[in-house]
Amino acid sequence: MKIHVAALVLSFFILLSCVNINCQNEPNFDLYEFLYGEWNINQQLRNINSVDKEMNFELDYEHEFALNITGNEYLFGEFFDSEGERLAVKLVAENEQLRMVFGDFEIDFDADEFAEEEEDEDENDSVLFEFEKVGYGKYTAFGQSKHSAFELTVQIPVSFTLQVFSMPEEGQQSIQTYYGNKVIHQPEPSFFKKYGFMIGIGVVMIFNMMRGRAQQPPAAAPVQDGEGNQEASPGSDKKEE
Repeated sequence: MKIHVAALVLSFFILLSCVNINCQNEPNFDLYEFLYGEWNINQQLRNINSVDKEMNFELDYEHEFALNITGNEYLFGEFFDSEGERLAVKLVAENEQLRMVFGDFEIDFDADEFAEEEEDEDENDSVLFEFEKVGYGKYTAFGQSKHSAFELTVQIPVSFTLQVFSMPEEGQQSIQTYYGNKVIHQPEPSFFKKYGFMIGIGVVMIFNMMRGRAQQPPAAAPVQDGEGNQEASPGSDKKEE
């Protein structure tokens, strides 16, 4: 029994080292690092209608696009909406605050700045988000502009959800939801990550076989009588005729 327990304990540590299980801490909340890179975005627009005093959220359209966020001092991105209209966004990330500026301005990606003649704070929507932690690697923030309210939830390091509640004084009220999933390029796995589990299983099997052979009792030696003749060992089922 003790041998089996020791074999199981040894097997566990062998598999643990071969599979290379790492106990990682919670990822750091770095907005710049989180936002930088390639994103796949799913955009949904739902109109808010009141029917018999009940709110009805009707899906108007759904659109998918790619968003590449790059930059040095500031982060920039541009994309095209479902109607082919070009939109741009500037992101200023610092500590747990994020300022997001939307508009149709031109961006000089080499100089990391807006074209001066196009930058107009009165025409562009600027939203400030201040994040607070709500779960493991999960943060949420709220913001507002002239006619819209925003809720941004990020799940470090892979996804975000941005909801835009449009509340114009006249016209259709709506909710736009952006589901973002980051494109993560996985590095080539190491040799032990590829084959560590199989190697561990093989080592455990060999170890158990060697243990089993070592525990087998030795064969009984033949018994001799007084005249030097060999007799069958005790417990033998063979009988001499």
